[in-house]
Amino acid sequence: IVRITAVFSVTATTNNVISKFFVGKNGTPDMASEIQRKIGTGADVGAGSVCGLMEISTNDYIDFFVDSSTSTTITVEKANVSVSGFTQ
Repeated sequence: IVRITAVFSVTATTNNVISKFFVGKNGTPDMASEIQRKIGTGADVGAGSVCGLMEISTNDYIDFFVDSSTSTTITVEKANVSVSGFTQ
């Protein structure tokens, strides 16, 4: 079991964009980790964080997903991802 935490800053190409962020593994987002943020203007730099717990195995990979409410491009300007493992 690992805890994945990502902190980030984002910009958008247009105004009033609802952005969504997820963590996941092997190309599949963990919908329980979803957070949303509204980017008010294209000049805003928004910050947020997302985290989740998941079970991983050898050869699994961890993903960070970004989506928007429109076809607007969202750019992750800066990001920091931390993964902490737990033993059972």
